Amino acid sequence: MNYRFLEHTADARVECTGATFAELLEAAARALGAVAFRRVDDRCEIQRVLSIVADGPEDAVVRWLQELIYLVEAERFAPVRFDFRQAGARSVEAVVEGYAYGPDERQDEVKAATYHGMEVRQSETGWRAEIIFDL
Repeated sequence: MNYRFLEHTADARVECTGATFAELLEAAARALGAVAFRRVDDRCEIQRVLSIVADGPEDAVVRWLQELIYLVEAERFAPVRFDFRQAGARSVEAVVEGYAYGPDERQDEVKAATYHGMEVRQSETGWRAEIIFDL
């Protein structure tokens, strides 16, 4: 599971990979954290349960990230750990643990994960996604 940033003119474009769909979603969440925060602590004081129904893998990734973006931007929640109860192209359920962050920990405001430029593929070695975060 990992991610790397790709060239993009104004927003943040990232490539995420994972052996499983759950690992892909976690890599995407960690990429979001790298964009949104200067640093992320390892403490887990708050728990949220996220449930998503999707129309396919691209929709699942975008909806997953949109839920996390809401938690980051509206609830000042920094996601740290992800325990997937279910992670598929049509349904995702996860317990997300994290903490309430302070203003000095923020880096960029993330408005959305976009469908524009979104690409999710499965191969023999696992999953790969390209994601653009609207900043």
